[in-house]
Amino acid sequence: MAASIHTRGLSKAYRSGKTTTAALRGVSLGVAPGEFAALIGPDGAGKTTLIKILCGMIPFDGGTVEILGVSLPGGASAIKHRIGYLSQRFALYGNLTVEENVRYFARVFGVADYGARMRRLLDAVDLARFSDRLAKNLSGGMKQKLGVVCGLIHSPEILFLDEPTTGVDPVSRRDLFDVVEEMVGAGLTVFMATAYMDEAERAARIIMCHDGRVIADGTAATLAVESGCTAYDVISADPERVLGAFDSVAGVRCANAVGSAVHLVTDAAISESDLRSRLGGFDARIARPRLTMEDLFVGRVARETT
Repeated sequence: MAASIHTRGLSKAYRSGKTTTAALRGVSLGVAPGEFAALIGPDGAGKTTLIKILCGMIPFDGGTVEILGVSLPGGASAIKHRIGYLSQRFALYGNLTVEENVRYFARVFGVADYGARMRRLLDAVDLARFSDRLAKNLSGGMKQKLGVVCGLIHSPEILFLDEPTTGVDPVSRRDLFDVVEEMVGAGLTVFMATAYMDEAERAARIIMCHDGRVIADGTAATLAVESGCTAYDVISADPERVLGAFDSVAGVRCANAVGSAVHLVTDAAISESDLRSRLGGFDARIARPRLTMEDLFVGRVARETT
């Protein structure tokens, strides 16, 4: 099946005077039709730059990009009615009501018969009862849900989400993802950038990026197998002492204090007996939690940078 999104060797740098900052360094990826893919990484990893390039909003320096079989940048105008986009900042019209915003975007995209779809989408994100409220008076979460509705009103083939839940409350986050996942089930391709690792676990496909590069790509299960990582929680009365015991130890990729526990991400070859040996008889309980997406990401970055 042909990819909805395909890049090969994609590069982009920003220039200011004599300073050049690389944002993307040879990014190659492919997302299949109907796939929910999450692009995860910290601020500055290149996530927003990549999404803007994929939407045809900014040029790139090298490599190739195809969206729905159309090559960019030349075909940007040919895809604008076939994709939806929600930025991390509210970009709708504050002095229009919820319903007026949706009607405006429907007309911009040339959708004539949008009434039933608008009502269904507003119901899905629990905004129908606020249809007469000015958008500027909505909460942050409600604004983002309205943005999703406006991005879906023209029935796009791909929906791009750029950190859509920054500053959004947990209930609104759940509602937003419920409607997105329903649309994925109906065949929509979703490409979401996020710094929230728990959100990435909702996606069928996870693309990890760091310093402008893709460092891992696959399902959560595949990434866990390929990570070569193990997680441990070392619980004691003196977590600072435990942290000191594992500072700069070979095979320990990350160590963080969480309450009375120290959470470790280690090479898979590190055993519990190795940890106890390092503790030198200090009284501590060791547990084996499941690897979280954050563990997998931190572990991968540590492996890439050592």
